[in-house]
Amino acid sequence: MLNRRNFLNLGLGVAAATAATPFLGRAARAAGQDMRLFWFGSPGRAERTMAVAKLFEEANQGVTILGEVGGNDYWSKLTTMLAGGNAPDVFQLEPGRFADYAGRDTMVPLDDYLGSVIRTDRLQADVLKLGTVNGKVAGMPLSTNAFALLYDTESSRRPA
Repeated sequence: MLNRRNFLNLGLGVAAATAATPFLGRAARAAGQDMRLFWFGSPGRAERTMAVAKLFEEANQGVTILGEVGGNDYWSKLTTMLAGGNAPDVFQLEPGRFADYAGRDTMVPLDDYLGSVIRTDRLQADVLKLGTVNGKVAGMPLSTNAFALLYDTESSRRPA
């Protein structure tokens, strides 16, 4: 189900990435062109991602999003595509992999487009640091998460 939170999380990533698409080594998109989107995740995530892609298509008549979900071989497929000059227009990376892929010159820095072509006014403070490598924004975050570890000291003192 595409609820508000999923829509916003996926929409932010897809919208920001697609806004940057003309700057990823290709000419600006013209009507009637396809745009390749490559990501990893569960079937439910694929369904939600393509629902957001459909919204993008509706807002950008003539552009078709060709979505492909990578499975267990996502990283080897992506690396092969990039090495072969067949990179998707938009692809997903984990924060820990940004430096590696940015170092391979697979992404054009987005700094010149932030605030104008790519809206940043609604992003959380410092969220762009997730996609920053060597002082340049190499990618846009899809979402953020909060992690916590809770330990109940009272329960642990009770006898079993």
